Amino acid sequence: MKSVYKFMFCVLCLMLLGGCSKRQEDPQVSTPASMSGRVVFRYQDAKSDDRGMGHYIYPVPLQDKKIGIFDMQNFTVRDLGDMVEFQVEFVRPVDRETVDGQFFQKGWAYQLIDIYIDTNRIKGEGLRRALPGRNLEFREEEAWDKVVVLTPSSSRDIDQYFAENSEYRDFYEMRRNIIAPDDVYAGTYTITARVRKSDVGTPQENWGYQVCVLGFDRDNIGRNGLYNMEVGTFATNKSFGGGTDYEGNTNVVDILSPSKEAQYQVLSQYRSNPGPDQNVLAILPMIYSKGKQNVPQNRSSSMNREPVEILVEPRYLKPVE
Repeated sequence: MKSVYKFMFCVLCLMLLGGCSKRQEDPQVSTPASMSGRVVFRYQDAKSDDRGMGHYIYPVPLQDKKIGIFDMQNFTVRDLGDMVEFQVEFVRPVDRETVDGQFFQKGWAYQLIDIYIDTNRIKGEGLRRALPGRNLEFREEEAWDKVVVLTPSSSRDIDQYFAENSEYRDFYEMRRNIIAPDDVYAGTYTITARVRKSDVGTPQENWGYQVCVLGFDRDNIGRNGLYNMEVGTFATNKSFGGGTDYEGNTNVVDILSPSKEAQYQVLSQYRSNPGPDQNVLAILPMIYSKGKQNVPQNRSSSMNREPVEILVEPRYLKPVE
């Protein structure tokens, strides 16, 4: 009998040791290799501002249990030596699959992220128009020089899109400035990408950043659509509501902003018309870590007639710490 008890005790010990070793290995498999890096930029975004210009409505399948998944909380840039790390943190956990059970290559389901970078702050250099489907512009002295696009699907989709549409002049100019990295990891609350410095450059204190969060729609490919969910008058299974039936309003749900009121005012500076040539697009402000911040620009011809004093926010007027 003693031998039986001894045997059972040994089996139990082996099982416990096996379980412990497995738990120790799991984090090494599911998380990126640890690398110490210097934080060169960090910005805490306003909470509960994932409503675009203030009254966007989530797509119908996401309205019950997914409210807040597009609400950005923090944005951080780290210098890792030969690499630059960009990390976007959300208020709600990052979903691995859609409500109908779809999975995508990079491990998350809903967020499409643009990270626009102004590397020189020189008037007349860079690109003013945001990527297709965003329906946004930057001011001339804050034009973007690089954009890092984080998409749940293959990065080759982005490259192929611009290759197939290179006959358009603005697309051809954008193509050389777009980085769609494959080195991307979805954590519990974060989406993190690493980009070679040879592609994006070495981060400087005077660089400016702006982050746009959109919904991901794998089927939206067109002259004014780059895998983004659209925002129409009414929410549908694959689009937000609270916009217009034309292309003047932005399809961006959240941006870096010191307050949700400031974001709503910035994104409301647009005019939407049946003829795209008559549209007036909202102008995004860059956020700079060093140097004087510019006051976000008002559109006198926009559909929004509210006072613009709300744009004069302390964190838009002085360097961000």
